[in-house]
Amino acid sequence: MEHSFCIEIASILGIEEAILINNFFYWIKKNEANDKHFHYGRYWTYNTTKALAELFPYMNEKKISRLINNLVEKGIFIKDNFNSSAYDRTCWYAFSDEGISMIKKWGMHFSKMGNGFPEYVQPIPDSNTDNKQEREDTNVSKKEKKTGKFDVRTDLSYVDKEFEDIWMEWLEYKDEIKKQYKTQKGASRQYTTLVNLSDNNPVLAYAIVQRSIEHSWDGVFELSDKQKELYLSDNSPYAKNPKNTKSNIPQDGDVNEKGEVWSQEQQKWLK
Repeated sequence: MEHSFCIEIASILGIEEAILINNFFYWIKKNEANDKHFHYGRYWTYNTTKALAELFPYMNEKKISRLINNLVEKGIFIKDNFNSSAYDRTCWYAFSDEGISMIKKWGMHFSKMGNGFPEYVQPIPDSNTDNKQEREDTNVSKKEKKTGKFDVRTDLSYVDKEFEDIWMEWLEYKDEIKKQYKTQKGASRQYTTLVNLSDNNPVLAYAIVQRSIEHSWDGVFELSDKQKELYLSDNSPYAKNPKNTKSNIPQDGDVNEKGEVWSQEQQKWLK
């Protein structure tokens, strides 16, 4: 088997680094051609240092790990984990914007890669993983996949004004835990769930969001009747939060843009 690399990249980063870049480039381009392993606007590949050490016998696992970490620190690679099983530690890799610019600069092309190298191991198998990823990917438009510019905040027309700040905080939290919605439909449905769970009450919606953030939950969950009573009382731990101001939380008799009147007793807008 022949291992090749880009001379220009090798002269800058080193021969072994250039070999790894060549290998990752081949598989990422192949995944792009097959429209698979697309996350956060990029195409990815995965492998373990053990598998790479078998593929490149002149580099041991420790050295490969160090080389990859160096490329991550230099901003050439980005690393993540998209495995369905929590105990699966197989790492996934993609090129950063800087890495893509470097590749384009030195004219690396898919057609020059020959037969490439085998994508040596797969993550710990999960019978539902591939089908789940395919279903998720079909929900993202072709245009969004090509540009990688999908942003769930682009269209918030489905969000009522009194819930805007609450929903934006939730989306920021989803960014932080890297579990952001991949489609507008998914985000809209979760928002509807939040509104329904809160009985269309921004105070309760805010409490639901805060509880999920405090417990590092991925989703929003229903409150018990006792919790609702507490969060609507003067003793609510969220009563003095800056978001719970008159500008955001409707008061008895307030009229919204639809001409509906807020009923404090019924905790909803009435026609």
